[in-house]
Amino acid sequence: MKLSEFIFIVVAILFAAERLFPDFIPDFIRENIFFQYIFVWGALAIFGILLCSLFLPAQRRKLQEIDSCIRGQKSYRKYSVH
Repeated sequence: MKLSEFIFIVVAILFAAERLFPDFIPDFIRENIFFQYIFVWGALAIFGILLCSLFLPAQRRKLQEIDSCIRGQKSYRKYSVH
């Protein structure tokens, strides 16, 4: 998820730079694959973020179930006094 967020931030910065300062962008950035296919990379990043946010709660529940099986039937809480 962090990688998708990073790619989205890079794409947003490149998109804003293309719209606001098109004359000041160096040639090596214009020839970069991120810059040439900026909308595709942005869509892939958003899709990755959505996919991770959909699957993350299910994975956390499964990990809690496995943890309860390993530790017995008592529930484990991080900040519990018991």
